[in-house]
Amino acid sequence: MKKGQKYPHMSGASGRCELMGKWCWVIFFGMLSMLFFLEKIGETADSNLTTIRISEKTETNDADIRLGAISKIQNGDPALIQKLQDLVIGVAPLPGKSRNFDEPYIRARLKQSDVDLAQVVIESPGIIEVSTKSIEITKKMIEDIVLAFLDNKIPWDKNRVRVKLVQTSENLVLPDRPYSYKVVPPNNTSYLGTVPLNVVFDVHGQSPKKVWTSVKIEVETDAVVVQKPLNRNQTIEKDDVHIVSMDMADLPSNYISSLGDVVGKRTLRAMNPKEIIRTDIVELPPMVKRNDRVSIVAESGSLRITAVGEAKESGSRGERVKVVNLSSNKEIIARVLDPQTVRVEF
Repeated sequence: MKKGQKYPHMSGASGRCELMGKWCWVIFFGMLSMLFFLEKIGETADSNLTTIRISEKTETNDADIRLGAISKIQNGDPALIQKLQDLVIGVAPLPGKSRNFDEPYIRARLKQSDVDLAQVVIESPGIIEVSTKSIEITKKMIEDIVLAFLDNKIPWDKNRVRVKLVQTSENLVLPDRPYSYKVVPPNNTSYLGTVPLNVVFDVHGQSPKKVWTSVKIEVETDAVVVQKPLNRNQTIEKDDVHIVSMDMADLPSNYISSLGDVVGKRTLRAMNPKEIIRTDIVELPPMVKRNDRVSIVAESGSLRITAVGEAKESGSRGERVKVVNLSSNKEIIARVLDPQTVRVEF
């Protein structure tokens, strides 16, 4: 045993341990290098794939749901990215509503569009919810649209008109997209009484939405009304009638609004108090009566011929009546000028 070697049998074992320890470190660092290399290879491979990160909840205002609107798409071939962004996933839900998808559905749509799934990485939540942005057309907005339309269309004196909205649809929900509207009245409407109106909203990418409403239009006007009982063929005096303010919608089309158009005329039938006087139940009393002697006048330029005649029927001023020329005993047609004169027209 050499000097200083207390345990000579241990020296060989110690050397072997030191040698093994060195190899252990070599192997350890070798494995780390391999893992780092494999990781780099994986990162390089992943960088060539297109990543689709789908949001859990998305709002859209388009008619169709596109993949680019509900996800963030990056990496890979630019042409593939553009194709994925334009890919239609489905039809957007109605305004204010939502529609749900899942990853298998997205994968199926990609396959249907000939997208190689080996070239994409999809990151998505369990359920994908898409809703359509909406705007609300309130009942008050619809009323304002109708009133503005009527303000331009009603032909009556605005100071005498009162419009009541009888019925209007409830609030209308539309997609949050540009829209226009128009009010459609019935054909040949008189804008009196109850009038139905159709408000049509046109939204880009959607069929028109119709809102039905009805309005009551009151037009205050004067009408001549009987004040005292009147007999048939009675000449109307000023005290027999008076003016009453009424809604035009409640009046017949041939009502009379001025006392001057009634006083002095005679009734064609008996009339009761509060009855509205119409043009077809009054007439001017005849200025010429049947069998009256009249002067027949015929004029042409400076030539004037007169003859005595006899009226064969009654007539008011301006009316044409049959008259017999007593000199020739011929029957002619003449227009009444006054109680004593009729004129033959050439």
